Amino acid sequence: MTTGFNPAERALAGFWIRFGARFLDGVLLALVGVVLRAIFGDAGSGLANLVAAAYFTYFHAQPAGQSLGDRVLGIRIVDAETGGQIDYIRAFIRWLVSLVSGFVLLIGYLWMLFNDRKQTWHDIAARTLVVRARDYPPPAA
Repeated sequence: MTTGFNPAERALAGFWIRFGARFLDGVLLALVGVVLRAIFGDAGSGLANLVAAAYFTYFHAQPAGQSLGDRVLGIRIVDAETGGQIDYIRAFIRWLVSLVSGFVLLIGYLWMLFNDRKQTWHDIAARTLVVRARDYPPPAA
């Protein structure tokens, strides 16, 4: 499917840089989870999941389209059709489907290795692309 936004392949973020960004976010969220479980016991696990949902939804729906891990590694989430910002609903859908992407032997994440736009299942569901910020910088604050 051809769209109005068609970045060069070199501008699309590859597997390892996306893995690194997600790893950094995972470390941060794991630390938050440890604190929440220490304070709230078993209920802290549920709160940690809510924090993760809010974290990815909020940061990916911002004009920069970057979580903290994304920012460190220089990648960002953009609308696959326009190259612009996505809204909160699509950011939440992207986070929710990212859980599904990991459930079945990580096939949803590995899907990007066979997709010409390097899209995972959650990118496809939310109609997003992950691009290098050096090629498509976030809007100035």
